[in-house]
Amino acid sequence: MMRGEVSAKTTYQRTANGPVSISEANPEGKFILLENNATGGVRKDMNLDGWKLRRVCDNNTKRPYEYIFRNYILKPNKSVKIFARSLASQAGPNDLVYRDADTWGTGAEVATTLLNEKGEEKASHIQKTNYSQ
Repeated sequence: MMRGEVSAKTTYQRTANGPVSISEANPEGKFILLENNATGGVRKDMNLDGWKLRRVCDNNTKRPYEYIFRNYILKPNKSVKIFARSLASQAGPNDLVYRDADTWGTGAEVATTLLNEKGEEKASHIQKTNYSQ
């Protein structure tokens, strides 16, 4: 009996409505990286107080991973990594730690969104993995 190989193809789609974007959402659930991209010569601090980083894996909306920013300013042309709790030891002095879970979650379809304090979507990062034999 011969075993077939399984191949995987992962695609990513990113959107941003404003200067803050989700530049990376680690597929293994280790961290999420946000960037304040100064565009068009506009350089301004972004106050993320009350903003929410939300990650839904395989459409499981009943158990999303959510991180709420408290008193956090993201400077222009700077980035911040939000590490899962199990990787807190890897966080640098300017990074944050999501203490509610050991991982940000994984799946074949992972949607990470950044919502402002009004619940409006400001950025998204969609990861889809298709498997075939």
